[in-house]
Amino acid sequence: MEEIIKETLKKMNPKLTFDIDTESEIVSIIDPRWDDEIEFSFDNSNLNDLFEEVEIFLSSQYMPINGCYRENYFEVLVDIKNMILGNGLEEVDLSGEKSNEQKIHYEISAYSEELRKLINLNQKYTTFLEKGWYSSLKIYNLNKNLNFDINDSENIEIMLFIAKSILFELSYKHSVELRIIDLPESDENSADDIIYEQTEALNSIANTVVKITYDNEMLDYYYRAMIMNDNEFKYLAFYQILECIFDEVYQYELVQDVKQILNSNWFSTHNEEHISKMIKLVDQYNNKKTDIEKLRMVLERYFKGDIHDNAFILVNHEVISELKNLNIISKEEEIKNISLIAKHLFDFRCECTHSNRKFPTKNKVSFDKTKSELDSYIQLIKMISSRVICNYKVKEV
Repeated sequence: MEEIIKETLKKMNPKLTFDIDTESEIVSIIDPRWDDEIEFSFDNSNLNDLFEEVEIFLSSQYMPINGCYRENYFEVLVDIKNMILGNGLEEVDLSGEKSNEQKIHYEISAYSEELRKLINLNQKYTTFLEKGWYSSLKIYNLNKNLNFDINDSENIEIMLFIAKSILFELSYKHSVELRIIDLPESDENSADDIIYEQTEALNSIANTVVKITYDNEMLDYYYRAMIMNDNEFKYLAFYQILECIFDEVYQYELVQDVKQILNSNWFSTHNEEHISKMIKLVDQYNNKKTDIEKLRMVLERYFKGDIHDNAFILVNHEVISELKNLNIISKEEEIKNISLIAKHLFDFRCECTHSNRKFPTKNKVSFDKTKSELDSYIQLIKMISSRVICNYKVKEV
């Protein structure tokens, strides 16, 4: 029996080596390309199931942190949209209509053994995933019907598109809202670590007296952004904190200039030329009324404020670090260039908003920015918007 197993598996891949325990009915398969061995259980009375399982595993290609694919098969992890803990689809076993096996059809059920093994092999989690921990959407006959090469990784886009089409139909036809889930890249920052860090931070707070309150609308925007998943819409949500006072700040600046003119010793309300000059100034302001100019004014007034340069640099050392990380500035003194910061924040906002129909892909967001760069921009806009909230009309209680 051991020889039969070895001979059959060697035909699948000559580079494989094996450790077969016939008593425990477990075969461990080792590939020089793998960092670990993969175990398969088998039944001595039916080795064909083992061979089929191994063949499926070896032919499956891993799509990092959420799926796998092979000839005429695509699988991606899914769950109920607002599910936080556990597998919300644990009791679901949807097989659907298979009367015509040639057509594209799908299932929703517990994630496959090959996907579970691929995740455990590639992600190097400290705790291996177990059966039933997750559920998945499985789609059959994709490349047979759509005529594309399954081995071309660029066609992952097509497979994800079909998956999202199915999720769309589940939503609008059946009011079932599912989402594709991404597992963490690693479990180094486990829930226990996060709980420990947050607990330590909370327990270290010495003063719990509330002395000030902040603008209600800004806090609503901040809270909504804070609890969102990290994507381009989270950046836009934090940006909205700044955007909500654009017109107010712009109007304030205009009013201050007009008041200075009206109070100047040369201006006369009875002099048409003087009035024309003031109207011309207002027109110039209106012509300059662009969003990037409004953003610069908001940052000048509520991010930079009236503090001395050295204090401004000291207060914002974390912002400076993120600006350097994004190559927006190279020296800490350059944080004083508010126009430069406004330009980058506004440009990124435009790229988030105007996607030219390019939507988020697996490893990139919809404007050819890397996930790392997106995360840095989210952190940057979060810190800047926090400073604006702190500097905007706070009230003592």
